[in-house]
Amino acid sequence: MKKVRRQSDLDRASPKLPFINAAEGRLHQKKQTQMQQKQTIETFLLNARRALLEGKFDAAYATGTELLRTAVEIHGMNSTELIPSYLILGAACMGLSRIPQAEKYLSQAQWLLLKNPSCDNSVKCRVFRQLGLLYTAQRKFEKARHSLAEDIYHSSMTYGCSSVDVAAGYYHLGNVFFQEDRAEVGNSLHDHVLKVWKEFFQASRSTSSSPGTKPTKAVVSQSSSQTSIAQSMVTLATDDYSLNVVEQIEAIQMLQTIRMSREKQTSTGLSPLILIDVYYTLCLLYEFLGNQSLVIEYGEKARQLNNSQEVPDQQVTENLTLLLNSVS
Repeated sequence: MKKVRRQSDLDRASPKLPFINAAEGRLHQKKQTQMQQKQTIETFLLNARRALLEGKFDAAYATGTELLRTAVEIHGMNSTELIPSYLILGAACMGLSRIPQAEKYLSQAQWLLLKNPSCDNSVKCRVFRQLGLLYTAQRKFEKARHSLAEDIYHSSMTYGCSSVDVAAGYYHLGNVFFQEDRAEVGNSLHDHVLKVWKEFFQASRSTSSSPGTKPTKAVVSQSSSQTSIAQSMVTLATDDYSLNVVEQIEAIQMLQTIRMSREKQTSTGLSPLILIDVYYTLCLLYEFLGNQSLVIEYGEKARQLNNSQEVPDQQVTENLTLLLNSVS
């Protein structure tokens, strides 16, 4: 007689483990896809911001367009995740002197911000910063000052008042006052930028080296459209004091602009003392970046200027000696 198997026996004989594994596999694949999409967007952002700082506005616009298309595909049309794309496109259009088009893109970013008031402060500060730059280009200085003050507020809420992430807001606000021929206020703001960067590099130096030893050199890997943003980070002895490629370029541009401004003012009779501090901070910057020749160049300029004073500052002399000895 043929034996008939019960349904419970069949259930035991056919475990559902393969179906569970298939579900887990789909979930894993989804997470992998999302991670790859995030890395793609981060890479687009890094490359676009670098192109902007290097004055390659056509390239930044092309990357920003691709970034926006990708962000829309992933997040839809009404997500705050589109804001970085609009900011890139707005900045690129400003660089290409397409101010009305820039205004259109930045209005889109501002509209998304207004629709999402709980948006992170790190996003808000970037929107207000770019709006401040737009108003500056349009010579709407009162609006520019208001927007940049908002940038500083939201940056401080996110990163802390003394963070280098906040320095850009003070820097651009200082530039607005210079355009309004209010050099005293502009200098004060740029002095704060100098102080923030100087303290950052000094703190980095103290954590990456012991007294009397050569500090760890910053190493920057080259970025490309295929690399992750993580591969474009500066490598230091501690992650607390790392700058990516874009942040390095921003630091160089800020400090070099302040140097040129102070050199011009010193030549017209302003006290050279702040210029000594500018040169010393540039020494710290280029030591951080591993550029020994520029450390020596600005170190010698600072030393000569200090020695030309009626009473040279002994502390400056000691600091410069230690710094120059560390790269010799």
